[in-house]
Amino acid sequence: MKKILTVLLSVLTVSVCYAQKLDSKDYHALNGNTLKSSAVFTTGKATVAFLGGSITFNDGWRVLTMQYLTESYPSTEFSFINAGMPSVGSVGAAFRAEKDIYAKGVPDVLFVDVAVNDRVNSVNEALQKRAVEGIVRKALDKNPNMDIIFLYLADPMKLEDYKCGKSPREVEIEQAVVDYYKLSSINIAKEVYDRIENSEFTWSEDIKDLHPSPFGQELYAASIKKALEALVATKPDEEAKKFKMPKPLDKYSFSEGRLDDTKEAEMAPMFTYHPNYVLPDDGATKRDGFNNVAMLVGEKPGDVFMYKFKGTAIGLALASGPDAGMVECFINGGVPKIIDLYSKWSSDIHLPRYLILDSAMSKGVNYLSIRIMQPKNSRSTGNKCRVVSFLINDDL
Repeated sequence: MKKILTVLLSVLTVSVCYAQKLDSKDYHALNGNTLKSSAVFTTGKATVAFLGGSITFNDGWRVLTMQYLTESYPSTEFSFINAGMPSVGSVGAAFRAEKDIYAKGVPDVLFVDVAVNDRVNSVNEALQKRAVEGIVRKALDKNPNMDIIFLYLADPMKLEDYKCGKSPREVEIEQAVVDYYKLSSINIAKEVYDRIENSEFTWSEDIKDLHPSPFGQELYAASIKKALEALVATKPDEEAKKFKMPKPLDKYSFSEGRLDDTKEAEMAPMFTYHPNYVLPDDGATKRDGFNNVAMLVGEKPGDVFMYKFKGTAIGLALASGPDAGMVECFINGGVPKIIDLYSKWSSDIHLPRYLILDSAMSKGVNYLSIRIMQPKNSRSTGNKCRVVSFLINDDL
């Protein structure tokens, strides 16, 4: 009888512990020694930037975080930069950061959310590593005292990984860079999974989607707030202020990534440079930055252009809609790479796509040629190729 009571007491104790609410701090990997923003927040001016996809772009946790900062530091004049872009992950972020963030100001604090779209867009590991490290190195080059906080936001695929007892690969890739550069991260995906397992709420009824409900947005913001409070409470030591950029993990990281205007291309038959191109009124959604902007456009098979550049990586920022075609890409006259510009979302949206064609090129002058092919995706209504920008990683 005594043995039975002992077992029952043990089960009851485990159940009580399991039913206790979890603490967000257990999902924060904070490097307090590198925090500089605790001082910035009280000096009168501070710039905070948010780099990510649609979950960052849309009003939600970002706005709630802004409200928290302005209310907590009323004497500080904050400048906020929303560099969220729907559908775009780490590759796009690495190349557009110069235009979308640093042309507007140099942040004291940078939040980075790219793990969700890297998974959704099936970005390969090598490109993720080069892009994430490129984001970090460019940021620290702009401001060695910048606080960089990576956010691993929730989606069904990450939750399934945790259910299977494994860490999402995109989280592992980003965290390796975070650890190497002594940055901070907040694993909201794991926190959401554990809280669901702890019966605090459900995904279907409370979070609802990878674009979270108001409940989910508030949960995300609460975790971020707690992390910021912990960081601000930790004063950096003097050694932490003597920042020295470490050697890159990958010499081909996109640390010098930038966007180049397509007017630099040499047009062959029928590719045309439009200073202000308007996408067709075909019922598909259009995204800011990918409509009513300069584009290099080819419309039929056989249309060609050539682009001369200097850099170790080359890619294209495209508007890929219902009429997107297929192209042959030639780099320095080598074997062509065939790319289908039509994506699984193109029927409904002129999708912003950032495609890397080569990411480990020799230094010096290189040449890219693009030719529209006769074959096309069976679901596409045309053969269009619309290039918004070239992606260049300058010579290292």
